[in-house]
Amino acid sequence: MHILLVDTSGDYLRLAIANDSNLLLNINYKLGRYINENLLTIIDNSLKNIKLDIADIDEYNVIKGPGSFTGIRIGIATIMGFALSFNKPFYGISLLDAYALTLDCSEMVVIYPLRKGIGVAKYYNFDNDNFSDYKLINSDSEMTFSNKNILYDNNFDLSKSLLNKKIVHLKGDYKPLYFLDYYSKKINYKR
Repeated sequence: MHILLVDTSGDYLRLAIANDSNLLLNINYKLGRYINENLLTIIDNSLKNIKLDIADIDEYNVIKGPGSFTGIRIGIATIMGFALSFNKPFYGISLLDAYALTLDCSEMVVIYPLRKGIGVAKYYNFDNDNFSDYKLINSDSEMTFSNKNILYDNNFDLSKSLLNKKIVHLKGDYKPLYFLDYYSKKINYKR
């Protein structure tokens, strides 16, 4: 079973393809604003390099945010188009979830910085498959599990997320995950 995971939520285009537990492809290109211009070409060339066609993918996955408003929409629309075209399953996973899956920790709080000293945090306990909802925090907020806080690092290997068996607990809908409207109403800050 060939599984694809794509991340277009930031400056990097990340693409990983696995066949069961074997990694077939792992790319990480810093493209900045040019992801939309290069996404289809990179997917096509990458698949040719491993002698696959886009129709050979059995499950499509995409990072649904948080991150660049435009980047998230480009990734979701492109990968959804493939999944619908070939009548294959399509899932979304948050960037925090994907990052947490790459870490060698059973319990942690991942914090993703947004803007103006605001961040979004999520608690993970992989031993008990216990995961919190997303929580908006100020940069000076104290988390209940403050000794287990891990600040998101953009230099991570997306393929580790795809190969982690715990990913099945974190995959879900592909609705974009934006926090801008929510935190502008809930937390007072100056724009």
